[in-house]
Amino acid sequence: MATLTALSNLAKASIANSGAAELSVLVSIDDIQLDTHFKDLFPVNGGMVSRISESMQKKGYDTSQPLHVWKERMLLVDGHHRRLAAIKAGLREVPVFYHHFNSMEEALEYAILLQTDRRNLSDAEIYKTLQTLDSLKSRGRTTDDNEPRQQGKSAEITAQKIGISRSKVEKARTIQNKASPEIKAAVESGTMSIHAAYSDTMKQIGKKNDSTKKTPVQQWISITEQKPEENTPVLFIASSSNEQSSGYIHEGIYQHDIGQFETLHTFLTGLYWISLSALPTKPAKLVDTGDETDV
Repeated sequence: MATLTALSNLAKASIANSGAAELSVLVSIDDIQLDTHFKDLFPVNGGMVSRISESMQKKGYDTSQPLHVWKERMLLVDGHHRRLAAIKAGLREVPVFYHHFNSMEEALEYAILLQTDRRNLSDAEIYKTLQTLDSLKSRGRTTDDNEPRQQGKSAEITAQKIGISRSKVEKARTIQNKASPEIKAAVESGTMSIHAAYSDTMKQIGKKNDSTKKTPVQQWISITEQKPEENTPVLFIASSSNEQSSGYIHEGIYQHDIGQFETLHTFLTGLYWISLSALPTKPAKLVDTGDETDV
């Protein structure tokens, strides 16, 4: 016969380092410490606390549902609703089931396991759970050449821990990294699903990419198709019979009466031109000193 414990579900019995199953013990509520990693993992439902408290006042604490505590740190891992209900009912001591964990991440994974065994997590709870697990994993993380592959593997492992699909993990992480504050707040409050938030986030990213696309630089314009406005500096490619000037880019002003470009020192014929305002950044003026730029 299996050793009896205070838990109704023997599959969840904690195994100590010695290999022996531990029984729950009565512990003063004041001795149990809280940590935000566990306290904020699953939001407390005030209505549920009141219902449990009323039951405790009538029937006493249900010893088949002890609090789960990390023994070495006396941290409450699971049972925040029951703890608050016990305090509200005026209880001074509660049954505690002790556990031994090697790390904060291991303890959090156990807390998540207990919750997923009891019920299906809401999208808001899944999102919060991922944030907590990822924040722990990011500590001490180093850059790796195989980062994309490792991220995919990480998503698969995390999905198995929470009991959801890898796709949902990746969508939630996209929301966490790229969504607007409004979308994140909607997921956290439970007013928007992860799927809907991911869809809206990708639309926003698409719009942002469209708006930040660079306007292509204007192409060279043939002088036979269109002539520059008078008194407007432009760049032009010279086609003068003067071999020292022909084929180079110069800056000048087109003189319509003579059909040539006036530079600092001379007049040159040009076949193609482009407005200075069409360039991404206006360059320093090109002085016609003989040091022209070849094209």
